[in-house]
Amino acid sequence: MKKMKNRSLFDTLGTMYGYDVQNWNNLEQAKLNISAQTLQKIAQLYKNFYQAMGVDNGVEYAIDVNKNTLGGTPEHSATNIFGKLYDKKKFDTVASEQNPEYSELLDNIDKVLADAENAKNSLGNA
Repeated sequence: MKKMKNRSLFDTLGTMYGYDVQNWNNLEQAKLNISAQTLQKIAQLYKNFYQAMGVDNGVEYAIDVNKNTLGGTPEHSATNIFGKLYDKKKFDTVASEQNPEYSELLDNIDKVLADAENAKNSLGNA
């Protein structure tokens, strides 16, 4: 699919999902760009979240979550990212309880991923 043949589709995708469509020449390049831009958006969401939490990265944040969880509880073991009993779902639950902003972060990431998938699917239906 050439960009000129489907100019309105590319322009609509760019507007709807916030992707830079200026350098898209074909379907494959468009999908690669969507993936790359999606990763950039997610990285920025994490960066903003960590700054708001006063930490530099995810490891520091995970350590804080673990420290704030009562020792001796199953949740304490599940939130230790360095432990054998680490459980991502339990970590997400505990982190969301401690910081509602974490739940918002996960929701925003889900939205970015859904938008990217919708954009790719739109390309596939062209």
